[in-house]
Amino acid sequence: MEEERQTDMDKIMSILQEIDPYEDFDENTLLFEEGILDSLSLMHLISELESLFHIDIPEEQIIGSNFVTAEKIYEFINTLIK
Repeated sequence: MEEERQTDMDKIMSILQEIDPYEDFDENTLLFEEGILDSLSLMHLISELESLFHIDIPEEQIIGSNFVTAEKIYEFINTLIK
């Protein structure tokens, strides 16, 4: 279970690193506050997450609280996978 979590977190961090390769951040970095995510990059992130995890993110669940940190994104994605 922990190995699967780490694999998924690595995928999420890889997408975020692709979005902003110049920032250093970790799983608990506040993505919007640190300028890593904005509305445009959030749409790119959602597209990548849907593709990588084979999920559909409902429009009504595209809210800031689901994308605050990489950890929150991981938790959110897991609610959609299960």
